[in-house]
Amino acid sequence: MAHPRRRHYRVAQKAVEAQVFQHEDNHRRDSIFVLLLIIVLVTELLGLAFKIFGLFAGGGSESILD
Repeated sequence: MAHPRRRHYRVAQKAVEAQVFQHEDNHRRDSIFVLLLIIVLVTELLGLAFKIFGLFAGGGSESILD
């Protein structure tokens, strides 16, 4: 049977390891979310830039909603 202090140390160590794992998992999830958000925003900005370019290149005859 393990000494009570050693047992408590192992339990506390496992709790700390679980917290670290949870923190890393949350950080990874947040990073993926931010990356996807940046991709969506860049895509939207490129689409808007193409529409503006088309508006000026077409002489203003095209609708911006096309």
